[in-house]
Amino acid sequence: MKKKVVQFIRSAENLEKIIGNSEILAKKLDLDVKLLMVLETRHPYFYPMTTTLHTGMETYQFEAMHAERKEEAEKVFDKFIKERKSGKGQPQISYEILSGATDLILIDASGQSDTFMILVNESQEPEQGFIINTYLNTLEKISCPILKVPEKKNFTNLGKILYATDYKEEDLTTLSKLADIAAPFQAEITTLHVTDSVDLEDKIKSRGFEETLHDKIGYDKISFAVRQDENVVDGIMEYARSGKFDMIVLLKENRNFLQRLFTKSDSNKILSEADIPVMVFQQES
Repeated sequence: MKKKVVQFIRSAENLEKIIGNSEILAKKLDLDVKLLMVLETRHPYFYPMTTTLHTGMETYQFEAMHAERKEEAEKVFDKFIKERKSGKGQPQISYEILSGATDLILIDASGQSDTFMILVNESQEPEQGFIINTYLNTLEKISCPILKVPEKKNFTNLGKILYATDYKEEDLTTLSKLADIAAPFQAEITTLHVTDSVDLEDKIKSRGFEETLHDKIGYDKISFAVRQDENVVDGIMEYARSGKFDMIVLLKENRNFLQRLFTKSDSNKILSEADIPVMVFQQES
């Protein structure tokens, strides 16, 4: 069974636009595409009748509304897939429509054997705080890469990737996977270490990490950088902007690094302010 890019969506509208990045990645990486539509049942922003004060007839109306939306979406998906061009090099497109809590559904989807990555379009989430909380809750138990793409960004020209590192052994496995993604695009990967003071220990780690990485991975488009900044997030964001990078990549299980990054305020900042895609890998157990 071919692996899939799972495209998370809220609506069956504008599928041509929504599916663009997933198709580009799927073609380049020889993957298929699965549209995963989630009808949120837990968050009152989307469905006010989900609050605990509503019961009886309103609950029935809510369930009927969901059933109607699902039926309408199925018709749209079926028509879209039928009219889609198929042939050599074109990814197969499938879909699934589920009702429930978004983060739990995405966590379950990430554990499916045919899921390569989950892609989330920022424009599909009308409430910024909700997508941030959903994204962070998902990161707690995600078992595949998850990619958040800002509105109007695409992977047509994925040329420069920024990977944030603390020079950990776990980075080698992740960078090997990232190199497999970067290679079809001929993309350059820059590994960036942000520290409050560039001392001798940092320089020694950097040299050792670089030598080990080249020996074990063999991708020749990897460079190394160290930036001095008291704030890790600010350091990453400024370096990404100044270097005109196309994507930021993080490894969730870099505890020393990500505990500084994924505090409530800092995580909100990088997810809300990053104007380029952000991909997070989960360390393999």
